[in-house]
Amino acid sequence: MKITFKMVAKRFMLAAVLMSISCLLITGFAYLSGEKKFSSGKKSAEKETEEEQKNGYDPKTSKYDDMSSYSICLDAACGGSDNGAENESRYEKDDNLTLAKKVQSILENEMNFKVFMTRTDDSDVSDSERVATANDNNCNAIISLARGEYINANYSQGIESYVYTGEPADALALSSYIVSKLNDTNIMLAGSTANGVPGNSNEDYYINKNSNMASVVILTGYITYDDDNEAFDNNTDTIAKAIAEGIYEYMKSGIAK
Repeated sequence: MKITFKMVAKRFMLAAVLMSISCLLITGFAYLSGEKKFSSGKKSAEKETEEEQKNGYDPKTSKYDDMSSYSICLDAACGGSDNGAENESRYEKDDNLTLAKKVQSILENEMNFKVFMTRTDDSDVSDSERVATANDNNCNAIISLARGEYINANYSQGIESYVYTGEPADALALSSYIVSKLNDTNIMLAGSTANGVPGNSNEDYYINKNSNMASVVILTGYITYDDDNEAFDNNTDTIAKAIAEGIYEYMKSGIAK
């Protein structure tokens, strides 16, 4: 078969066309693959950002440092069949939960703490379960929020904080920071830190005795004292902020284990 110049030219053109098509296919595949990876990476980055800010914390606008490396256990004392202290139809368990949720919101949304709640509704929770929440999650501190009830003239109103009778240094420091912030609000009679339980310095709250970390029980006024109840109702947000900032300052101090 005689090969002419025309035949060679046709074959050359065909090869060129096939090569061009191949290049286009390869380029298109590479582009789509790159676009997919870019899109995937972008979505991954967006997801990470969403995860970081899912609780509302934004490091660009918050006046507090990022405390995500610390875990806090908040305990709303009483609950369920245990009403706690009472004043007619007012139950301590309800006040404790209301306050605990507000403190939780500030710790998470403004300071980026990891927060574990011993209860989030009106349910029965045993003392051992409360402590287990803190211990099992390796929390850096547990704060139990409670309210007092009348015992005698010495235990009738205002802010109080209780730590284990052994006076652990970390618990004393945690209590000091929180009480100081609460006293600064001037909402109720200023309080201080004491050992044991109200009226008995030789007994201990179960939580303070069995926790593996700094532990305090904060009494935000006496439910049996109407002035304290009024102060609590009118200033719940301020009280919550003071407690959260006390926790924050304690963690910033470097005393926490």
